[in-house]
Amino acid sequence: MSDSTLKLIFHEEWLGISTLTSLEGKELDDEILKIEKHVNQRCQNISLEMINQKFVPEIQTRENIVKIAHSLDITVKWNNYIEDFQYQREDLIFKKLGYLLLRIQLKENNVENSRKEEIRPDLMQQIVFLIWYDLVKAFEKKFLFDEHTVPYAINVVSNTTSDSTIEWTKKTIDQNKQEIGKWVELYSGQFPDYHDELYARRVEFNLSNRTSEMHFINRNSGLVFMNEENYPKYFIKDEHTPDSTGYMYNTVIKTVIQIRTIGFAMVLVNAEIDQDTQQLTTKEFTDKKPALIKDDLDKTNRLKMILQKTLAPFFTDLSRSHRQHYHTLLKHCVEINDIEKNWQMISDKLESNTEELNSIFLDKQEEGNKRQEKILNMVNLILGASIVFEILDFIITNNESLLTTVKSIFAGCFGALLVFLIGKLYWPKMFKKKKDKKKKSK
Repeated sequence: MSDSTLKLIFHEEWLGISTLTSLEGKELDDEILKIEKHVNQRCQNISLEMINQKFVPEIQTRENIVKIAHSLDITVKWNNYIEDFQYQREDLIFKKLGYLLLRIQLKENNVENSRKEEIRPDLMQQIVFLIWYDLVKAFEKKFLFDEHTVPYAINVVSNTTSDSTIEWTKKTIDQNKQEIGKWVELYSGQFPDYHDELYARRVEFNLSNRTSEMHFINRNSGLVFMNEENYPKYFIKDEHTPDSTGYMYNTVIKTVIQIRTIGFAMVLVNAEIDQDTQQLTTKEFTDKKPALIKDDLDKTNRLKMILQKTLAPFFTDLSRSHRQHYHTLLKHCVEINDIEKNWQMISDKLESNTEELNSIFLDKQEEGNKRQEKILNMVNLILGASIVFEILDFIITNNESLLTTVKSIFAGCFGALLVFLIGKLYWPKMFKKKKDKKKKSK
C-alpha cells in the first residue's frame, strides 16, 4: 500500500479562531450570524482572478479551487472562554476572550457536484486564506483577531480510497506518511519535492490509542481520522448524529482551540507587560502620581491572574487525569503552544516590573517625606513667629512706635524667608510644567 495509490477522503474541516470582543447577548448572536453569512458569501464569490497565480500556477488547479469553494457550506459558532478579560487596543475596549469555530462541509444540495475525493488539503489551504484575510478586515471593529496567525485548522477524515479496512499501526502510517503528512500540515506550502524526513516529522506523534483512528495535532493544523463506523458514534452530537457521545468534538476539537486561545491571550498579556516595562524607564511615567502608576501595572497583573485561573484546571488535569488519551493530548498541546514557557516568561517579567515599581514608590515616598518636612518647618516657623510677636508685646510695653518698628522689621524678614521657602518648595514643579508645555507646543 503506497502513497501513489492510497488517498484520504475529506469529511469536514474545523477552523478555530481566537478573538476578543465586547459584544454580548443578542448583539453577539446577531454578529455571529453576520460572520456566517459573510464567510459563505465569500466562498461563493471566489473566482479565478482571486487566486494568486504565483502560488497556484496551473489553471486546472485554480478551477478546482473555485469549484470546491462553491460547493462548501460553513457554519459558525461562538464559544465564550474568559468572560471578564478587559483589554484595550487604541480607542477600542474588549471585555471577553473566546473563539469562533467554523465548520466547513460539502453542501447537501451540492449544485457544483464536487466530490469529497476531489478535495485536497492544498486546495483547502487557498480557500482558508481567502476567507480569513477578508474576515479580519470586515469585522475588525467588533472583534480583535490575531491577524498575524491564520486559524487553527483540523481536517476530519473518515474514509480512504482503499477497498479494505486499514489498521493504522506505526508501520502503516510510515508507509503512507506523505499522504497523511499533507493533511496534517495545512499551511506548509505543499511543495511536491519535500524530503521524506519532513513527512516523518509530521506523523511522528499519533495521539490515538486505537488502530482504527489517527489523531495528529501539530502547531498550526491537525488531522483526525475516524473510520466510517466510529465517526457517527464518537465525533459530535448534532442533528445528523444525535446518538453520538460527542467525545472527539468535546475532548479534541475544543481542547486544542481552547489551549490555542490561551496562547493568544498570553501574546496579548506579554505585549502589555513589555509596554509597561518600556514606560517604567521614561521620565513621564515616573513623574505620575504613585496611584496612577500602580493602576497601570495592576491592569496587566489582573490579566495575569485571570490567565492563571484559566490555566489552573488544565494543569490540574495534567497532574491528575486518568484518561490516557486526554492526558496525552493535553500535554502535547501545552508543549507545542509553549504554554509553560510563556507563563514563566510572563511571571518573570511581572516580578521584574513589580520590583521596579516598588523602587519608584520608595523614591516618591522619600520625596514626599522631604516635602512634608519642609512644610512642617514652615508651619513651625509661622508658629514661632507668632510667639516672637507675643514676646515683643510683653517686652516693649511703654514705647508703641518702637514696638511697631521692631515688628515691621521682623515681619519683613519673616515674610522674605517664608517666600523663599515656598519658592524653593514649589518653583521646581512650576518650572518643570512650563518646560513640558514648551516641549509639547514644539
